[in-house]
Amino acid sequence: SSANAFKFAIAVPLLSRDFNKTSVQIDYLTCFTILALGIGNFFWVPLMKVVGKRPVYLLSLPLFVAANVWSSKTNAYGQLLASSIISGFVSSAAEAIVPVVVTDLFFVHERGGVMMIFHFAISSGFFLGHLINAYAAQYYSWRICCEWIAIAAGGTWIIAIFAVHET
Repeated sequence: SSANAFKFAIAVPLLSRDFNKTSVQIDYLTCFTILALGIGNFFWVPLMKVVGKRPVYLLSLPLFVAANVWSSKTNAYGQLLASSIISGFVSSAAEAIVPVVVTDLFFVHERGGVMMIFHFAISSGFFLGHLINAYAAQYYSWRICCEWIAIAAGGTWIIAIFAVHET
């Protein structure tokens, strides 16, 4: 999701030191992830129209987990940049699918409330997640941020296998 795009924003000094890169080069991790997040919709939305929403969601989540595991394990800046771009690209599937599923499942007068809950959850994760990750990155490592995202996405994937049905 969009919170995934900013996972490295809190650790610029740590990443700069670990990879011997400038802060501008470290900021590329965020910039290109956001770009991939936007471009991914041009791929995922037509694909979900062709094969369905559930298969796209169930395909994108393990790819998202793999990209974040790769991010947490790499020791090369180029690999970190590549894994971040892939992570942004595959996370855009979740961003695109939820509003479409809400449209499919709820009446017009119910959609606003459901979308409010969705956006509240995203906003909470976006703001509270960075506070928690900043503490963890400061006292442990920036890698833990990627690991937590991978664990959360893996748990979501397991739940989605049983709970998400094709609309």
